[in-house]
Amino acid sequence: MMSKKRVGKFLEMLRQQPSMFANCTQETWAELDQNLAQLGDKDYEEIEEAILDWLDDHDYKTIKVALQSVKKDPLGDNETPPPRSESEQPITNTALRSAIKDAQNQHQQHSQSSK
Repeated sequence: MMSKKRVGKFLEMLRQQPSMFANCTQETWAELDQNLAQLGDKDYEEIEEAILDWLDDHDYKTIKVALQSVKKDPLGDNETPPPRSESEQPITNTALRSAIKDAQNQHQQHSQSSK
């Protein structure tokens, strides 16, 4: 469950805090996408591992710290989590890779407009 929460947090940060990823380049995004391409939609542990390895490889410490701050829910294992809002997208590898594509596009536009 923890892996899924971290993957969800990474996805949320990608969408809502793009400035945290300002140092990421087209190449590093492509590398992450390639690593994720080999994984299934709900292989949360492997997806989390791929993200953390990528953060280590490129020294993205602030993002990693933010992800590691995600703690286990105080909810017991038998309690049901609150219902997800309709606007919230499912946490899947497909959703993550699509958010990475968006981030790559944003980065490209940003670097072109700052020349």
